[in-house]
Amino acid sequence: MFFFQIDSKFTTTTQIVKLVGSHTISKITLRIGDLKRTKMVRTINIFYNNRSVQAVVELKNKPAMWHKAKKVTLASGQTEVKMEFPLPIVACNLMIEYSDFYENIQASSETLQCPRCSASVPANPGVCANCGENVFQCHKCRAINYDEKDPFLCHACGFCKYAKFDYTLLGRPCCAVDPIESDEDRKKTVATINTLLEKADRVYKQLIGNKPTLELLLLKISEHRLDRGMDEGIPPNNSAGGSSTQVNRAIQLLAQRYCGECKGSFEELSKIIQRVLACRRELVAYDRNQRDQGMTPGGGVPRVSGSGTLLTSPASTSSLDTIAPPQSLPVATQTHPGRCYGCASSATEHCLTLLRALASHAVSRQILCTRGLIAELLEHNLRRGVVQVQEEVRQLLCLLTRDNPKATEDLRSLLMDRIALTLRGHVSTSDLAFAVRHEMALLAAMVQKEDSCWEQKLRCVMQLFLMACKDSRLPVVMQSIILPCLKILHNLIKPEQPVSKQNKDKAVDALSTIRPAEGIRVDVTKWLQGDAKHSYNRWRVHMPSRGADTTAIKPLKKEEVRALYLMEKYGNRWRNKTLRGIVPLRLTDAAWLKQVLFNPSSRLARQVACNMLESLCQVPARKKEVLDLLTGFLSELGPAGESAAEFLALYQSLVQQTPWKQYLAVRGVLLHLADLVTREIQELHQLEDTTLTSDLAQVCSYVEGYALKMLTELLASFLDQESIKQHYKGRLVGAVLNGYLSLRRLVVQRTRLIDETQEKLLELLEEMTSGTEEETKAFMAICIETVQKYSPQDVRTPVFIFERLCSIIYPEENDVGEFFLTLEKDPQQEDFLQGRMLGNPYSSTEPGLGPLMRDVKNKICQDCELVALLEDDNGMELLVNNKIISLDLPVREVYKKVWVSEGGEGDAMRVVYRMRGLLGDATEEFVETLDAKSEQEVNNEEVYKMANVMADCKGLQIMLDRLSAIKDIARARPLLQVLLKLFRLCVKVQRNQEVLIQSQLGAISVFLGILQLCLAGESDASQGTVTEQLLDIMETILSKAASQPLETFLSYSQTFGGPEHVHALLTCTTAAGVRGNASVLLHLTKVLAALTYGNAEKMALLCDHFKVVTDFNKFDFEHTPDDEQKLELLCVLATVIERNAIGNTLKDHIISLGFVSQALDYVSLHAPSLEQTQSRTDSDDWKEFISKPALKYILRFLTGLATEHEPTQLAVSAQCIPTIHQLEQVSSDEHVGSLAENLLEALRAHPQVASRIEEVREETRAVKKRLAMAMREKQLGALGMRTNEKGQVTAKSTLLMEDLGEETGLVCVICREGYKFQPTKVLGVYTFTKRCNVEEFETKPRKTVGYSTVTHFNVVHVDCHMSAVRESPSEDSGASQLVSSIRICVPPYLFRIPPRKRVSMMEPPPLLYAYYFPQPRLQSHIPKYKSTYRFFGKTRSSVSCLGILAVISTCQFCRAAWADNTKQNLSVDCSRLARARDEWESAALQNANTKCNGLLPLWGPQVPESAFASCLARHNTYLQECTGHRDINYSSTVHDLKLLLLRFATEKSFHDDTGGGGPQSNMHMIPYLIHMALYVINTTRSGPREDKNLTSYLDSPGTDKWVESCYDAEGPLYWSVLSLLLHPPSRWARARLTHLRRLVVLAHARHCQPAGPTQKLLDTSPRDYAVYKSYLVFFGLVDAVYANCLKKVSVASDDQWPSTLADYIRHNDEALLKASERLLATYREELLPCTSFEEFCDVTGLCDNIRVL
Repeated sequence: MFFFQIDSKFTTTTQIVKLVGSHTISKITLRIGDLKRTKMVRTINIFYNNRSVQAVVELKNKPAMWHKAKKVTLASGQTEVKMEFPLPIVACNLMIEYSDFYENIQASSETLQCPRCSASVPANPGVCANCGENVFQCHKCRAINYDEKDPFLCHACGFCKYAKFDYTLLGRPCCAVDPIESDEDRKKTVATINTLLEKADRVYKQLIGNKPTLELLLLKISEHRLDRGMDEGIPPNNSAGGSSTQVNRAIQLLAQRYCGECKGSFEELSKIIQRVLACRRELVAYDRNQRDQGMTPGGGVPRVSGSGTLLTSPASTSSLDTIAPPQSLPVATQTHPGRCYGCASSATEHCLTLLRALASHAVSRQILCTRGLIAELLEHNLRRGVVQVQEEVRQLLCLLTRDNPKATEDLRSLLMDRIALTLRGHVSTSDLAFAVRHEMALLAAMVQKEDSCWEQKLRCVMQLFLMACKDSRLPVVMQSIILPCLKILHNLIKPEQPVSKQNKDKAVDALSTIRPAEGIRVDVTKWLQGDAKHSYNRWRVHMPSRGADTTAIKPLKKEEVRALYLMEKYGNRWRNKTLRGIVPLRLTDAAWLKQVLFNPSSRLARQVACNMLESLCQVPARKKEVLDLLTGFLSELGPAGESAAEFLALYQSLVQQTPWKQYLAVRGVLLHLADLVTREIQELHQLEDTTLTSDLAQVCSYVEGYALKMLTELLASFLDQESIKQHYKGRLVGAVLNGYLSLRRLVVQRTRLIDETQEKLLELLEEMTSGTEEETKAFMAICIETVQKYSPQDVRTPVFIFERLCSIIYPEENDVGEFFLTLEKDPQQEDFLQGRMLGNPYSSTEPGLGPLMRDVKNKICQDCELVALLEDDNGMELLVNNKIISLDLPVREVYKKVWVSEGGEGDAMRVVYRMRGLLGDATEEFVETLDAKSEQEVNNEEVYKMANVMADCKGLQIMLDRLSAIKDIARARPLLQVLLKLFRLCVKVQRNQEVLIQSQLGAISVFLGILQLCLAGESDASQGTVTEQLLDIMETILSKAASQPLETFLSYSQTFGGPEHVHALLTCTTAAGVRGNASVLLHLTKVLAALTYGNAEKMALLCDHFKVVTDFNKFDFEHTPDDEQKLELLCVLATVIERNAIGNTLKDHIISLGFVSQALDYVSLHAPSLEQTQSRTDSDDWKEFISKPALKYILRFLTGLATEHEPTQLAVSAQCIPTIHQLEQVSSDEHVGSLAENLLEALRAHPQVASRIEEVREETRAVKKRLAMAMREKQLGALGMRTNEKGQVTAKSTLLMEDLGEETGLVCVICREGYKFQPTKVLGVYTFTKRCNVEEFETKPRKTVGYSTVTHFNVVHVDCHMSAVRESPSEDSGASQLVSSIRICVPPYLFRIPPRKRVSMMEPPPLLYAYYFPQPRLQSHIPKYKSTYRFFGKTRSSVSCLGILAVISTCQFCRAAWADNTKQNLSVDCSRLARARDEWESAALQNANTKCNGLLPLWGPQVPESAFASCLARHNTYLQECTGHRDINYSSTVHDLKLLLLRFATEKSFHDDTGGGGPQSNMHMIPYLIHMALYVINTTRSGPREDKNLTSYLDSPGTDKWVESCYDAEGPLYWSVLSLLLHPPSRWARARLTHLRRLVVLAHARHCQPAGPTQKLLDTSPRDYAVYKSYLVFFGLVDAVYANCLKKVSVASDDQWPSTLADYIRHNDEALLKASERLLATYREELLPCTSFEEFCDVTGLCDNIRVL
């Protein structure tokens, strides 16, 4: 079976196989091997179907699609089964079901074999003790079936451990197609036909492409066989054993090409044609059933045999049959001694040489001719001998007849007699080619020789040619006589190319010695008869000779010009009188040429004839005549088909130049072409209506379709010229439009070339109709006229016209055509998602891949058998271009606006699918909506102005006629949809609305009839859309009519029909399709109301429908869903009534029936007394009143009626305003308060009622104010406060307010606490450190390595950080504890709750998350949670979540995980599902998603030193791990601080490596880096030593050592930073000029000598300020740190500075934060803006010091 199948799927007991195609199966043989007695098959069921599917999974779990073919019962232990089908089954798919088994329960339940180590394992629990494997997994693919422990078949790969099944199918491929049962199946079948025709087109082209090669090979073989067969006789002494046969290479090539490539292409083409015909039969049968529902198929589709008329042999086959077997010369029965073949051949050659020598002399030539040598040679030597001998004989004959008219005439007579005798039938047709080949070769050789007898020879050729043309239908005559004659004539006509450079570029007529003259002709008939008056010499005498060209013309005098004019004038008169009897040249009746040009048997003859005509056309005068002749042949294209290819190529080349196209256009060729196209299309429709069959070429698009396509392309080539198109498009657009519409109707006769012709006609139509506005209007009028030509029962052809009109009125965006999708699984979820999409790339037109992305998701779930996710839109997400796509978006819009817009055009759209939340939070962008056009106010009259044409050309009337002709909505749905779309566009302009409300059109009655058909039909999504569009159109028209005066509307309403329409529409309101569609119901109610305005009978019928529910008391007591729906409809009706005099007629009628009084009485009866309740709406009486079912409907009903209707306003205000006002203050689930408020607003339109409402509301405000003030006093009194006379709140007594503490300094980002509430916990700062060189300009071979640190300055307790890290790998346990250990089987969803506010820039907000566990069984017990949340990285709108909700902070859990399933006790390994995060990935969540790899500890006031030292040691470990720097000491920290300040000075980015953190964050870190270095200096007591080194640095003299130190690691920059740790501000003030000098020298040296120091600084001239700026800013930062951060630190002596400064930083975190902000302001506002050294000195306060110096 593996040879037949292409795909398969398995369940535990079934195997589904998809075959390579449809097969007729007569027998299935099963052999069972490796049988185990444990479990054996008892019963096998064979199912089949013949429905082609994309994937086998579509057939899974769908028993209705299968037909049972056989049920077989097997004996226990049986190993071979034969299943024969008396009636063979036709199947595309097979399903083999093992339905019953022989089971040894005891053997199967004891032990199982381990699939890994083959050990025997007990069936319970089923885990191998040796290797730990699950023994229930498949031995082949290791899949585990959790639903069934011990399945018979593996559900993944189909492996069976109990037996091996080997199926053998006996069948043959057949042609069977899917049955057509619906319109969707019909569309699929049409698409299949088009695909097959495209494939057939390609195969047919390959097949036809071999034909010229085969013809040439046949010709070569024929010539070779004749030559060898006649002259190379059989050797006399040839032994049988020594003979060897060598096959001609041409025969080998012919056999290879014909029996190989051609045969394969032909067989493939035959199969395609059979399937096309089968599809067409199904298509015709379905269409006929749709047309004739109740008729029996009496005159059905003609049946044809599978190979009757289609599988014909190519033409080359007959050519092969015509080749005669080689004939042998008669061998003499008696041999003469001394005679041999070689001697005879040599003697013949010598004789021919002697004769040729004699013939070279005139006298001897004459003697040879008189002795009959010509007849002797022609009879005995022309055909015999080798090829060279035959050629010598021909040359000898030409030499004998040279310049000898008598000899030439004798030879011509002999040749004509022999060939004429052959043509008359004395030689069999099969031998004709052999019989005349040598004579034709002789004739060609004679014509090639130029002598005085050339005219006789040419006359012979012409006579022979014309004689053969009478039998041109015979292929052998065409090949053997006509084709050689054509070649001879073509060689004579075609002039040789000039060789000299002077004449190389000249035209033919310029090189001729004769000047062509009009009126001088030769009669061919008389010339053939030998008439001397019609000979060449006579013609040459009459032809004027061409004079010499004069390069310079002498200016003529006036008298000379006059003389020349008179000479020409009277010369022409004489010439015309003289030539009056001569018939002018007219090439209109060239029968022989037509026969040759369109001869189907010889392509070479057609090509030679075309070449000959092309050569004739090199003279412009002849070209005109030839073009006229060829134009008359255009009508032959249809019968000729593909045989006209050469003719069309010639015609196209001749008319390629614009002047000739214009000439033919004036002659009417365009209209002629349009008529021919129309005629071809009519013939196609005749075939469409009469037959289903078509021959091989037609199916492959090359008979009918070929001629039609070529005519269309020829027409298009003329219209490419803008001038021609502008002049003729008005007359051609009708024919082109009709042609296109007619081709669209074809079904059975549709071929590939017809499709291409249809596309070409559409392209022409586009070009011809895209012009000015007036031309577009004219085209719209033509479209309307064209619609009238088609029968009203034709529901397909007008669809395109109306679609075209829609696109003209309102052009829409060009929709993308077919594109492809690649559906791929997320590689990270390979282990969790089963299956794979095997059909990549998928076409967008494939069923199931649109229109929404949700359909793509469902397709994936279906094909991969992810059944659990099929109905769940939250379980799977789709990504395109690394963006999460909403499932509600259209696939085509996603392709255009997401894929193509980002450079994916031309490639298949890559869609990645994955489980949502499986690997943690999604970080990709979520695309919920695509960019929509901004809704702006548009002027419909301007946008839809082209729709006015429909009113002027009676288009609306024709549209209504088409609409009224529709009787079957299902059959005419496309036409109905496009008509409604066009109507919706038309009614947007006032002109069309005015036309449609004219009584004579009866538009509303037509729409009502269609509306009843729509509402009575089956309800589905498309039907609801059609109904809604129809109602919208009617609503627009009726609204326009209702805006007219009452008398005009009443006159127009007479066309609405009788009350039966109202009754029918009221009945339809109870239909399920209408009740379930709120939009349709609203439009329908508006139409109902408009139909009844001003008509008492209709209004009464409408109101009677609602009388049953206007007894509101009864409704409260008992009502059904239908009663509730009617009351809802009544409320909608009251709302949609027109608010004018016409609409008031219906409102008045409703009031007259007492509906309003009943509603008011109900309110008065049930409303509680306002005095008793004291305006409290929360009393029991009011609650009971509000809860009454009818109240909300009454309020809505009264609101609708009271809107702009005075009687209703006065009636309601008379008694119910206080009650309604009380209701507007109510808040309830039924929104009674809002409904009451709406009613009061509707009543306020009346001035008197409005004043009454305002009085009641003002009274209520006063009462509420009094109550509020009393409550305020009460609450203030409880707090010990009161209000004085001025309204101010004062305290009655002094109350001791407990101090509510608040953190003011550093705060942990996790627990939100600092040193105030957690004084002993160590705080730290997340930092990011990377390895680098401490000095860029260091000149040592091995530079000093250090590190550089940046930060986002997020502070965290070290304990909180470690706790979060410990919690990260096992978030599932925390989640389970948080939700009270609820164990469920679905994944939780994680929402991020946004913070309420942010405290400061350095203090990130607390991150709160919500775990949401959906659980349907608990929905009735769990409240709804509604909030704006953050879901997978994107902020979503408000949603309502139902489930278990728990809110947690980020210090507890970072994300949700899966829980266990208690039913199956299945433990899920959360560590596999979550992304593996290390310590710093987890910490990045707390660090505002900024990279970090260190935690710099901060020593708080009450933090023990041991705790701080431990945290500092851990931080040093972090530094070693991330930088590889092992020697972490205070020097490294000083370098780190130096690099940080240098980053500020050079304005480098802080977040390139981390993704976060800026200048402010890093400025906050400066004091704590100083503290870290000070702690090490103080604990190691290195202060005095470093102070001594710093003093030595400052006291060094100004020598060249200053320059050398500029390139040291511990240079001026290092010592400037170290002074912060060692020198107090006073000492810095004394030494800062020295630091400044050293830094200026450093900047200058590094700029002038960047490669390194020299013995002396060579260039000491000052540079621009920009050279020194970064180092001056560095100095300014150090100085600003002293001035802003360290100025409050006071010391008694300089040696106490390190310890005092460390204590200050430890106890003043809040002050340092503020000082850092001032430091940043100094840096940004003062240091960076400096543009000169003087300005810098002024900013830093150095001016006075410098002046003193």
